[in-house]
Amino acid sequence: MILTLALLANVAVSSTPVYNVDSCEICIKVASYATEIIRLNKNETETKIEFTLDLLCSTLPHSIANDCMDDVSTYVPEVIESLVTTDVKTLCSNMNFCY
Repeated sequence: MILTLALLANVAVSSTPVYNVDSCEICIKVASYATEIIRLNKNETETKIEFTLDLLCSTLPHSIANDCMDDVSTYVPEVIESLVTTDVKTLCSNMNFCY
């Protein structure tokens, strides 16, 4: 679960490539693992991820907590869909972990 959250966080903030062999290999392993978990029970996994991220959002200052929760609602389903429909190497390249 935490590894999936790390991938989700990177999708939102990474615009600078971090290309190196280790980051690419780690991303592929994490994305493969996350993909398998999601494929086993997509709806339950998505709900758990959204719940966890909403909890994190609720710890932010009130002025941005609602925006954070809105972003979670918007982007988590897209990221999860990407994990199950996109080749992990492509996904990691799109997130600037691989060439």
